Amino acid sequence: FPVTIPAYWNLDPFIGIGPSGASFFENRHYQNTTNFDQYLQNTTPLIFRKKIPPLSQATLFKDFLLTNLRRPEGISNSKLIRRFGEIPLNKLAPKLEKLRKLGLLKKNTSRLQVTQKGLLLLDSALLELLE
Repeated sequence: FPVTIPAYWNLDPFIGIGPSGASFFENRHYQNTTNFDQYLQNTTPLIFRKKIPPLSQATLFKDFLLTNLRRPEGISNSKLIRRFGEIPLNKLAPKLEKLRKLGLLKKNTSRLQVTQKGLLLLDSALLELLE
């Protein structure tokens, strides 16, 4: 049966309700209070009560890489370019090439994926990529 990818892995909007409920809407992260008594005083999700500054494109790009490189199919180059343009990907080209030579990433014209070895060392690979 098909696997549904959570909205947060695609940077799609979602609204969390209840104590500790997390939301992502209009490029902003929100989190409700963890304190149950405080939550009961105002159960309206924080997203509807408070505007916070949106995340930068650089932060959104990093979040996108962090979540999508964990997926078996990796990242579609066209989806990445559609969302962020070619500049962030071009800036990462030397690091991507280094990780490819180390056998941690596979990159072709259509997609960027971690290898089996890269999956085992994913946190290290992501640190290298996002420094």
